[in-house]
Amino acid sequence: MKVIATASQKGGSGKTTLSVHLAVAASKRGMKTLILDTDPQGSSTAWGRAREFSYPVVAECTVPNLPELIKAARFDEYDLVIIDGAPHNTASVDKVISMADLAVIPVKPTLLDLHAVQDTIQKVKRSGKPFTFVLNECKARSVEVTEASDFLSDQGEVAPQRIGDRTAYSRALAKGMAVIEFEPSSKAAAEIEALYDWIESKLKTMRRKAA
Repeated sequence: MKVIATASQKGGSGKTTLSVHLAVAASKRGMKTLILDTDPQGSSTAWGRAREFSYPVVAECTVPNLPELIKAARFDEYDLVIIDGAPHNTASVDKVISMADLAVIPVKPTLLDLHAVQDTIQKVKRSGKPFTFVLNECKARSVEVTEASDFLSDQGEVAPQRIGDRTAYSRALAKGMAVIEFEPSSKAAAEIEALYDWIESKLKTMRRKAA
């Protein structure tokens, strides 16, 4: 079992959007997947309640209970756990990162977001955990996106697949769906499929190295 955490102290960076979309993509590939929603706002939990499907499983979770629930997920033979990280709280971000095999850090390509992500970068580097940035809500042919990618590349690995600024994401979430269910032939769906494929490949490499 592998554990992914979407981590950022910046509210509105896209942690929940990435968490639920990656979880659906994993489930579609036959992975038994659990989302642990540590955000007090409970956005992943609300999304899960709106779904007509039984997968992925979504569970509310306080940060102190993470070790217990991850242990239970391993006992129940889950293949993948995705922690939807809470924003703002420094201790919570540290704990979430410590429980993950891979930290996924969503970042919008704006000056304010690049500034705000610095604390998260320092935390994940101190943890020694593998991490990757995912550029989120990117406008097409935007100079700012290229500049943000260049800036983040100096700090660590940037996922090659960017997530576009598309209404399909919010529309899908409002219906308790992911874009690969809501608009399976859309550009948004292709983005999520490509991002998950890349992350899955990264996790497989980590498994081989650990063997």
